[in-house]
Amino acid sequence: MAESEADFEELANLVSTKDEVIKNVERRLLQAKKLIADLKAEVQSLRSRNDHQEPEQQTPEQRSEAEIGRVNSHSLSSIHSRYVKVLQVIHDNRCSMANAFRLAGCPRSTVQDFVAS
Repeated sequence: MAESEADFEELANLVSTKDEVIKNVERRLLQAKKLIADLKAEVQSLRSRNDHQEPEQQTPEQRSEAEIGRVNSHSLSSIHSRYVKVLQVIHDNRCSMANAFRLAGCPRSTVQDFVAS
């Protein structure tokens, strides 16, 4: 009888400990989701502010980033700069190539589009 009471008490402690752990993890998950949402909103506002900035007000680096979005059908340099950016994202984030294209904001079919035009 005393042995089963000890087992019961041990199980009750285990359940309460697991409940606390679950509550802590849920709280941290909510905090992480809020942080992610805040960061996404900040990135979006920075992108929209950068997109609305007049070209003459942009720094040379910002202009080159804006030009990465456009492919010149007579030169591979713009495609090269896109892929350099993608490779940098892969190196920095250690992610898949598909994810790197998404993070870099570059279409994956750039070379195909270039050859087709």
